[in-house]
Amino acid sequence: MAFKLPPSSYLIPRTKSGYRKNSPDVNNKQNIIPSNKISMKEKNGKPLKKGSIIGTGLTTGKTKIMKPGKNYTFPGDNEVLETPTKK
Repeated sequence: MAFKLPPSSYLIPRTKSGYRKNSPDVNNKQNIIPSNKISMKEKNGKPLKKGSIIGTGLTTGKTKIMKPGKNYTFPGDNEVLETPTKK
């Protein structure tokens, strides 16, 4: 069975720039990335300044804690819900 988000999730912004420091979406509580490949790097290749982010595949529901500087793939998903961890 596919992972289902509550109806309120339709209000979560979809963004390709996610939590990169110059993204207009950097301060959102959550973002949806329209891809199953997630880079935790800034545009210049350095580790993401935002810190660790929880990624949840929107088809499978599989969750990973994603660390800055690494790349992640969510097989079987088309979109990933990102939620920053609390600092």
